[in-house]
Amino acid sequence: MDAPRYCTHCAAPVTPGDTFCASCGARVTQPPPEPAPPKGGYRDPATGAWVRDEAAVADAKKQLKGTLPLTIVAIVVIILVVWSYIG
Repeated sequence: MDAPRYCTHCAAPVTPGDTFCASCGARVTQPPPEPAPPKGGYRDPATGAWVRDEAAVADAKKQLKGTLPLTIVAIVVIILVVWSYIG
């Protein structure tokens, strides 16, 4: 359940979704959104803490490992092409 919110100007209770305070008319600031969950993890229902999912992390590392040699070759080719135009 959400914690009760109050107007920062007059301290009157404010209901969620209100843009202006019903008591004094001041603009109500919205609470910041909850941060996005980290990739490769999930929220533990018992504690509410984020838990790292080792299987998802291992899959992501495997995907990155496969693209590294191709990336290195592409960088070397670009350097050689630029060097041939300069020299």
